[in-house]
Amino acid sequence: MWRKTNSIKLFALLLYLILGNPRLVKGQAGELLAEFNLSPELILHNGKILTADDDFSIVEAVAIKDSKFLALGNSEEIRQLAGPNTEQIDLQGKTIVPSFFDTHLHLPDMARRWLPKEERLSFQWENLEQGLKAVKSLVDQAQPGEWVKISVPFGPSAGQENLAPGDSVDTVSRQQLDTVSAKNPIVLILGISDGCVANSIAFNLARVSPDIPGVLKDPKTGKPTGQLRGVAMGLVTDEVVPWTHLDKLIPGLEREMEAKMRVGLTTVVTRMPGNDISAIRAMWDKGDLKMRWRIHHEFAARNPKAEAYLRRLGNIQGFGTLDGMIRVVSLFVPPVDGRDGDATAWTWSPQLRQMGPTPYGWSFWDAIEKSAGDRLLVILAGRYGWDVKGVHSVGDRATSEVLKVYDQAYKDKEISGYASPTLHLRYGIDHVPMVTSDHIPLLKKLGVIPSLRMTEIFRSRGDPPVIGADWLSHLYGADAVQKMGMVKSLIAAGIKPVFEAEGVQPYNPLWNIEKAITRTDDKGRVWGASERINRKEGLWMYTNWASYYTGDEEILGTIAPGKYADLLVLGRDYMTVPEDEIADIQVLATMVAGRFVYQAVGLFPRR
Repeated sequence: MWRKTNSIKLFALLLYLILGNPRLVKGQAGELLAEFNLSPELILHNGKILTADDDFSIVEAVAIKDSKFLALGNSEEIRQLAGPNTEQIDLQGKTIVPSFFDTHLHLPDMARRWLPKEERLSFQWENLEQGLKAVKSLVDQAQPGEWVKISVPFGPSAGQENLAPGDSVDTVSRQQLDTVSAKNPIVLILGISDGCVANSIAFNLARVSPDIPGVLKDPKTGKPTGQLRGVAMGLVTDEVVPWTHLDKLIPGLEREMEAKMRVGLTTVVTRMPGNDISAIRAMWDKGDLKMRWRIHHEFAARNPKAEAYLRRLGNIQGFGTLDGMIRVVSLFVPPVDGRDGDATAWTWSPQLRQMGPTPYGWSFWDAIEKSAGDRLLVILAGRYGWDVKGVHSVGDRATSEVLKVYDQAYKDKEISGYASPTLHLRYGIDHVPMVTSDHIPLLKKLGVIPSLRMTEIFRSRGDPPVIGADWLSHLYGADAVQKMGMVKSLIAAGIKPVFEAEGVQPYNPLWNIEKAITRTDDKGRVWGASERINRKEGLWMYTNWASYYTGDEEILGTIAPGKYADLLVLGRDYMTVPEDEIADIQVLATMVAGRFVYQAVGLFPRR
């Protein structure tokens, strides 16, 4: 009799767990779960829970166990699952949503602002004389023989339209840097350009051969100028410049993660070199990692032996920690062009006011080297079964170029036998403010996921300063700006775009959603009204759809049984608050894997 009774109970329990429906066991649910020690650890009830699933289901309560959602339903049903040790929290009508992904956020770079002063050398380049004096002042603070790595902006911006020839940082020569110091290796990192300038000592230490692709030469003498791009740059910045010690790197990462979790971010997607990966791995080892990381690995970028590294490493895409906190999701390829705000975006149409060397912006892929370069890296990635994501593309011509190369890579992928259902290519393309309807057919054909941000058009202030619609109108014309930031057209075509912020401060994912819904800038002007999205689409872009970008749709992105319990408690109802107040919604609590990593003072008892 005992065996028969318990077999019936076990069958009912298994049916409940498989189908995830409390109604199957009704009032016996809590009793059964407690008996088998499977009762939830936490129940949140009496709330408005926006699951962000494909149907945009809304429920009152959710049960959580072993870091995952166990069941959803109305409050009465879910509370019946409670065991004697289940903590129950009355949400008192508060709104819950899945926590946010950011599909292009330079969080490791942002964390470097908290490094000791000697580790974060940078300044604003104004002209050659001022720049060399600033370099010398920083070199004078270093010990003889110590590397001096300085970050400086690249390309003209507002107020720099009339730089004299030779005054721009990208024209500095190694001979000029040699006059600053004969004892210290110096490298100037040129902002977004994927380029640097090195003095002769740095050249020699990195063993940079004049024949390496990306070594720029004086057209008169044929000798290297010291300006390096692509693989030549990688020999210096990625292979010989000393790494920052992890003990110095980790505190800044912790500080940035804490700030981002307060506004609802729990999954950051970013390109990462080895040292940054080591830092977050060290945090995970100690149990201190509270945010999920999805990595575009930089091991093949700027690498003269990219294919050899791909062969040696093998396909580790998807590998990560068993708890889903860290995972490698793609291979990183350097930017194809510059920024829309500094006239380096690569466009089909000319700028109204030329600021750079050409009226069509820059193609870094072409400027770096005349060989296949980064285009070949995309082909190699597909050949060895790697996704490519995090590709910086701003101008419409840059986007056309990236999609063309993706198409070639897709056709080439069968060479190494990776054309299988489990290793399909899932491409991403990031920023794309100038994406047009002409790009849609290839985006759909290849399944490319656009990662978008609203800052280019709708914000005219921030840290660093963001250009906004006025400056873009100055460069490209107001009519062109009205067509930027296409979102609704992509969704209408069956494409599921996602949201990013890149590195703009103050950081607020809900601001991105509000601007995509209202299309209103800081001055109250509407840009691209036909591209307005609705609230459901805005939430999907930061949650459900974002999980597809990283390949996490089976474990993250929505509130559903079996997925990790990552969620936010909001201070106002996302679905009813006025559209122009969405950015003002306070995140009261942030949960990762069933544990609150942030909550407002006094909101819930600490667990």
